[in-house]
Amino acid sequence: MLIDNVTLSERFANLRIVSIVLITFWPSLLLDFEYTSDDNWMLLSNSNIWNKDISFVLRQIFTRFEYGQYSPLNTLLYRLVFQIFGMKSVYFHTMGLIFHITNCLLTYRLICIVLSLFSTSYGNESALYAAIFFAILPVHAEVISWIAASKILGCTLFSLVALISFGKNLEKSSVFRNLSTVGSLVAAFGFKEQAIMVPPILVLLAAMYQKKGLSMALAKHGYLLILSVMGLYWSYLGSLGLAHVFPKKLASGIIHTFCMPLHCLYLYVQHAFIPYNLSIRYSSPSFQECMFSLVLTLMLVIFFKRSWRIIAVNQGVVFGLGFFLISIFCFLNIMPLPRPSVAADRYLYFSSVGLTFVTVPIFQFLLKRRWGYALLIIYISIMMVNTFERCLTWSFV
Repeated sequence: MLIDNVTLSERFANLRIVSIVLITFWPSLLLDFEYTSDDNWMLLSNSNIWNKDISFVLRQIFTRFEYGQYSPLNTLLYRLVFQIFGMKSVYFHTMGLIFHITNCLLTYRLICIVLSLFSTSYGNESALYAAIFFAILPVHAEVISWIAASKILGCTLFSLVALISFGKNLEKSSVFRNLSTVGSLVAAFGFKEQAIMVPPILVLLAAMYQKKGLSMALAKHGYLLILSVMGLYWSYLGSLGLAHVFPKKLASGIIHTFCMPLHCLYLYVQHAFIPYNLSIRYSSPSFQECMFSLVLTLMLVIFFKRSWRIIAVNQGVVFGLGFFLISIFCFLNIMPLPRPSVAADRYLYFSSVGLTFVTVPIFQFLLKRRWGYALLIIYISIMMVNTFERCLTWSFV
């Protein structure tokens, strides 16, 4: 096996991930509810949390949108925590932290499985550091510190389970793995509509692994895209309910409209690797920012065009780039949607899993060199401190 268990035992790797997450994010447990944010209508004033008529509650949460959002499983999770521990913020924050730890462990597992599928010669340690990169990103402070963002954590958890089940199913098909994939996709959608982007990622993985082209992958796994289209339509119905809350803000001018997605893409990539000037909300870009994003994109296109033959050899990197672009697509403001901000840190949570595959060869290169290992430790330490401080002071206001 190219992904071996000799270099670093999986159990020890998992322990390292859990320890790093706890050290980095424990300040989030000290935070209170955000009374002026979605915490209010999703949890504090939501009668479905404490209503004793469970049949009425189930009808309400599974058949209705709340402020244009559909997350019945998230509401049920809130109800379960409330019934056991009461309405105390520390228990809801603990729930979010447990979700994040689980997602980090699943990300590590997914990286190992995908690299094994592509027969990529990277050791477990580089995959471990890629998972740690995901675990400590400062942009994740918002998702873990804000209780109302738990739907993203739940959606990511089941999306990762679907990806892992599907990856194992490609190696050896079984009814259980097929059912696990579909069931996990449905559960992910029950937390957040972002799960509609997971089926295209699964099809991409199948097309790259089986090397029979996208058309063959679609023919064999087309049912996944049917699920995605159904979810997209359901999400569209929900977005109609947001129009009165956040009126659409149309971009002014052709250049602004064209550059908005490029600007958002630049923001997300920059915030993942260089978490500078993070914020709760990001305003519409200025003309200068639009031009900067356009020039940067042209430079990247030229770079990828000239170096694609080298990049394409590493299927893990190609899959990671495809994963990232597919999952972030809905948040690039290609079409104006009723949102109070052009971008948000929480939208990067699931998409950043794709970026971990891009970091694997980088970390492998650094780990083979003493100066590289020292540089990597410094980088991780800076990111951990940044995330720790952001959790200490995070507020929706």
